[in-house]
Amino acid sequence: MTYSRFTVIGLCLYVCFFVSSLTGSLTAFVLSGICAAGFFAVRFTVNNKNAVLALTAAAASFLIYGIYSAAFVEPTAGLAGNTYELTAKVISVTPASRGAEYVTAEGSADGVPVRFSFYYPYNDIVAGDAADVRVSFSEFPRTASQNDNYNYSRGIFLRAYSEGAAVLEKGGFSINSAISAYSSYLREIIAGELSGDEGSLLLAVFFGDKSGLTGEFSAAVRKAGLSHMTAVSGMHFSLIVIIVMSLLRLLPPGRNRFVRFGTVLLLTAFFSVFFNMTASVRRSGIMMVICFAGELFARKRSVLSSLGAAVTLILLCEPCACRDAGLLMSVCGTFGAGVVSPSVCALISRHRKLSVTAVSAITSVCATYCTIPAVTLIFGGFSVLSPVTTVIVYPFFITAMAFTLLFALTGGFAGGVLLIPAGAAMKPVSELIKAVSGFRYGYIVPDSEQFPVFMAVSAVFILAVALLVRFKKLRGRHLLYACAGAFCALAGLITADRLSDRGNARITVYSDGSDFLAALEYRSGVSLFASGVSEKLSDKAYEMMCDMCVDRFDLICVMTEKERSMVYAPAFAELPALERRFMENSEFICDIGGLYEVTVYEDAAETEINGVGMIFSDVAAAPIYEGHGIAVYGGYKRSERYDINSVTVLADKRYGDPDNAYSAYVYDTEVRIDREGRIRVLQK
Repeated sequence: MTYSRFTVIGLCLYVCFFVSSLTGSLTAFVLSGICAAGFFAVRFTVNNKNAVLALTAAAASFLIYGIYSAAFVEPTAGLAGNTYELTAKVISVTPASRGAEYVTAEGSADGVPVRFSFYYPYNDIVAGDAADVRVSFSEFPRTASQNDNYNYSRGIFLRAYSEGAAVLEKGGFSINSAISAYSSYLREIIAGELSGDEGSLLLAVFFGDKSGLTGEFSAAVRKAGLSHMTAVSGMHFSLIVIIVMSLLRLLPPGRNRFVRFGTVLLLTAFFSVFFNMTASVRRSGIMMVICFAGELFARKRSVLSSLGAAVTLILLCEPCACRDAGLLMSVCGTFGAGVVSPSVCALISRHRKLSVTAVSAITSVCATYCTIPAVTLIFGGFSVLSPVTTVIVYPFFITAMAFTLLFALTGGFAGGVLLIPAGAAMKPVSELIKAVSGFRYGYIVPDSEQFPVFMAVSAVFILAVALLVRFKKLRGRHLLYACAGAFCALAGLITADRLSDRGNARITVYSDGSDFLAALEYRSGVSLFASGVSEKLSDKAYEMMCDMCVDRFDLICVMTEKERSMVYAPAFAELPALERRFMENSEFICDIGGLYEVTVYEDAAETEINGVGMIFSDVAAAPIYEGHGIAVYGGYKRSERYDINSVTVLADKRYGDPDNAYSAYVYDTEVRIDREGRIRVLQK
């Protein structure tokens, strides 16, 4: 057979589970029946073994997920729109910005088991506690939102807005609570010993705690192509293990398959504990163990077969993991490092002997290139600098990891000694990130103007695949061709979507719970509006610049009378813009490159695009500025009039889920206006 059975089964499970998660149980059952009919048609006609296996696996996959969805996912839909007071068990606690905790808990509402997440403003809650929670549920919008996929992949099928929580009973000792407490203890020591970007970067890299990263630095990390290092993901873990194993093979003891497998087990156990037993690391650990377990029984192992077996096991145990970005990144990264990289090394080593550094660099580059399609699909863009920056950074990364691991193993008592070299290793990394982030085309969000660059990267990938197939026959060569074709298809789809989007407008609204930050994009013009200024909003503004791939805003308009604006105004003043306007007692009209005009009043900003009028102001001014298609309000005063016929976005955290409006605080809200003036709202 061309493919191993496990490769086919794993691929079918992944694709069929993902499709079923988007369409529901009824569609899954119908597709299962269609695949079953196809099985009988092929079995008794051409009897192609590959086709028979694929159809059998597809029929079973659709059936399994249909049953899972009908039993566990769809019953939760009846809870949407209602508020419940329930006692829930805390599953996990992760740090959020400004000292809050992001709590995941599970309980029962109307007899339906439900898992949900909410923000908790204190640090006295840990995994295992029982809490009395008042929570309102609503359905996730049907979007391709990464946030939606993140929640779904962890068994959270409803949005949850918490109206209050109180710890009822402290949980007893558990491994999760002990790990969480120890992780918090180590983070506090690091935060106290190391300041600046290197301290925040160390916390992000080793604990997934990005609360200390400013918006400007987070944007720089993304442009440098090192986001995977600041998120404890499956790709993060997989790449570490594969590089360590590649280096181990160069040493005499590393040629023993029992030594290699034992090393994988130790690395998996240690990193799973060290990275706080996150779902993505657990799944990646399973993948690594299965991939290297084949060496115990056969000297020649197939990475593709091992990958298929790992994906099969993970999805059968956790069906909702089909929507997990970490799992997809792990599969792509492992494929690049475990399939493509050895072939590239073998091809190059025919002409020259490879050093340890060269093997590590090739592994990193191959893993990075193979994850570019997934990264582009999930995050809407990718960094062309990632292969280079990853290779440069890894020596410092490994050094910082070694000292941080020793720090963790010694209970944090030697923090003053061990954290100094760890921070010193992170210092050049932070400086490199700042240096390369200024490169204009370092981060690519494919559109019609940048499409040639995107296709150039695609061409490099296809050329590498062609060379591998030409000079070294691979068992999975057809899969490599499929990856290259998928990459080109992805490029074409994204480009077509961007081309069709020209002439449309987009408003992205973010809130800190009181004030809003709204970015208006239309053709090549980008304006920024804020009802107030704060450190959190300023950080978000820098992130928006990175997301939109712009070097400056055409207009920054801040409307506020609050005294704290004098404190944080310099943060907004550092943002590059053609014009900056804070609240004034005079009317001002700004022309945005001939694309649209913005009229700024004393307490509002007004514009019109594609025939749709829009207003940005405080909610107290709602009765004054009526008759607009879109209204973005900030502030605390509840108004009974939201321009009922318009789309209204509110920034007040106390609104929850208001009628005839959308809350930007609960979820970032995006409003799209097409060329015909039709409005669509997405909540991320």
